[in-house]
Amino acid sequence: MYRIRLRRAYFASLRRRSRASTVSIATQASSIISPPPAVPLRSAHGIVWVHRISSRTMYGIPPLGEGRTNACAKLRPIQPDMPSLIAGRSTRMDVLELLRRKQAASAEGISTELGITPNAVRQHLTNLEREGLVHSVPVRTKRGRPILKFSLTERADSAFPKRYGQLATMVLTELQEMGGPELLDEVFERVAHRHADAVAPTMEGLDFDQRVSRLVEWIARAGTLAEHEETADGVRVSIHNCPFRNTALKFPQVCTITPQLIVELLGRPVSQEKSIHRRDPYCSFLVQRPDPSTH
Repeated sequence: MYRIRLRRAYFASLRRRSRASTVSIATQASSIISPPPAVPLRSAHGIVWVHRISSRTMYGIPPLGEGRTNACAKLRPIQPDMPSLIAGRSTRMDVLELLRRKQAASAEGISTELGITPNAVRQHLTNLEREGLVHSVPVRTKRGRPILKFSLTERADSAFPKRYGQLATMVLTELQEMGGPELLDEVFERVAHRHADAVAPTMEGLDFDQRVSRLVEWIARAGTLAEHEETADGVRVSIHNCPFRNTALKFPQVCTITPQLIVELLGRPVSQEKSIHRRDPYCSFLVQRPDPSTH
């Protein structure tokens, strides 16, 4: 932002000037005050140099003084083909990635590496330490006060990308090529049986309704948003969030785990009403109630 000074004598004669002259002066002043444009000159080695043109030069006003040069702003390299979300990465994630690579670093070291002010780095480190993602340890030096070294905690691992679903898809693809769909059916049947063995001891001595509640509660622990409700035809168990959605869309055998669990733990027939694999918004299973005459 550029500022101009108008002398007191200039305003003293303002009344004697015509209205047209006053408007002209105001227009010229506002154009001078407006910020000058930035014109890119060249790009070399991934660094964009920007030349800022002085308003005084642009509007034909003499320069402020001899020997004064125009400033050049050195911007961080930006790849033109990179999406905007990636190009505009957060400084917070830059700090975490730097600590992952370096294992430990001081605020000054992080500032130098990332090209941001030490105060900005300390603010990010304070927030990360408050969230339990970073911890600091004072390290003695040969001279002066100890330096705080920052490093990641175990909890920080969750902040980095994970590809568990991709790995599961790769393994299942290889199994299917080795033994066909029959092998996958056997694998998921074994998975359901193993989980049933883990849950069964918690259901001893419970009636049917209590066992349904216990089973739905156990299924919900995986973040499935599972719930059950009474219907005229039986008990409907609904799963509104599938943690294995992407894998299940490629391998429908994943969807057999829940009905096999229900059959093995409740001992009642079950039918699937809705399925995410069939592009339904959620999965639901209808469990037949025991015949009251048998009790």
